[in-house]
Amino acid sequence: MGRPRRYCSQRCRQRAYRNRTDHAAPAAVPVAAVPVAAVPVAAAAGAVAAGTVAAGAVAADRVTVRRAWLADVADRVYQLDCAVEDVRTALAENATRAELVTVCRNLVDSAGSLRPALRRLSRL
Repeated sequence: MGRPRRYCSQRCRQRAYRNRTDHAAPAAVPVAAVPVAAVPVAAAAGAVAAGTVAAGAVAADRVTVRRAWLADVADRVYQLDCAVEDVRTALAENATRAELVTVCRNLVDSAGSLRPALRRLSRL
């Protein structure tokens, strides 16, 4: 039922989306926007105020993150971007109500998968 599949797998669908939107390289996420402090901020701020930053210390306006966490967040943002594109495509093609419900649910699920990262960001 519904519209026939255009892509054999999620990977093929993502590859087509990247080709359509010219996403040759993933967008860079500024490290300062992601929270996981390696050193307590107060300790880093004290080192900066003293004019020296000890080896391994992080400046008060910087944070360090695990690459795996950053990659996971980037994947979830990409998934959300794809879900938005699916909704746009469905609307442009005058999809049925059932198809719209499906793509909208996927959009909501994709947005929901970012909640843990957003909670973590709000703890700053």
